[in-house]
Amino acid sequence: MCFSFRTWKSFLSLAFADHPESSERITLIKGYMKTADIHPLVVQKDKAAQVVNEDWSLPPLYATYKGYKPLYRAEFMAGSLYLLTKLPNLDSDWFVTQNDGTFLTILYDDREIITLTPQDALSNNMTLDDLSNAYIIKLKTWADSIKAKKPQFRSI
Repeated sequence: MCFSFRTWKSFLSLAFADHPESSERITLIKGYMKTADIHPLVVQKDKAAQVVNEDWSLPPLYATYKGYKPLYRAEFMAGSLYLLTKLPNLDSDWFVTQNDGTFLTILYDDREIITLTPQDALSNNMTLDDLSNAYIIKLKTWADSIKAKKPQFRSI
């Protein structure tokens, strides 16, 4: 399901017109995301946040990075992955890592997906390299499954 402009405008008026509290707004938005079948989603467990899809999940995030708590980092990652599903040529080979000596960033082509921290790795009982490899393996499998679900067009 895709939101039309009219549906989106209606959504905004319902979610924000009466100025509900932030938690109510989040609940409304998550309800609309479920209705619109937007995936992957984020699950929060205690102080950790995890990106999940129908049949897989990524290792949880535990650390605050550049002022962003784990929940926000996971939400940004889920949003980035959702946007990748809209690409016509999603290719699992385009996931790469970039290491700055302390943090490790996973990119798709030139789009940042997530930056992993040493604290994330330690909380998952892994090294930073092992954690990034776990992410890359899951993301590549996910991208291949998305690509397999898309209709393939052949030229005549």
